[in-house]
Amino acid sequence: MTEREMTYGTGRRGDRGRSEDYTDPFDKTSEYGEKAQTKASEFGQKAQQRADQSLDKAASATERAASQLREKAMRQGGKTGEIGTKVADKLETTSDYLQQHDSTEILDEIEKYVREHPLQAVGAAAFGGFVLARILR
Repeated sequence: MTEREMTYGTGRRGDRGRSEDYTDPFDKTSEYGEKAQTKASEFGQKAQQRADQSLDKAASATERAASQLREKAMRQGGKTGEIGTKVADKLETTSDYLQQHDSTEILDEIEKYVREHPLQAVGAAAFGGFVLARILR
């Protein structure tokens, strides 16, 4: 075998001048792409699990807040007690919702709401940003 044949293969049509130990770079690229896709999928699953755990914590905290507010509202009585009870009812509804839905369902519903009511969504985001800025000052 000549030096050229050893370096570039036999030169026959079927092997396109490649030696036997030639590795196609696209094979490696495909392999790396599959590894990246697997890692991204694992990362996404872990992120969703963390989000769902946070939802469970938020649901529990909301439920506790509703119970405490209801107790205080009952002791208060009158119009203040009535308003406190209504707020406690809304907090319990929110807690139930968070317990019954996962993060993907909630994000889908938010996205749907924003598409159907863009002005209200912008207003709510602006109000939320304002409140957050006031809290963080």
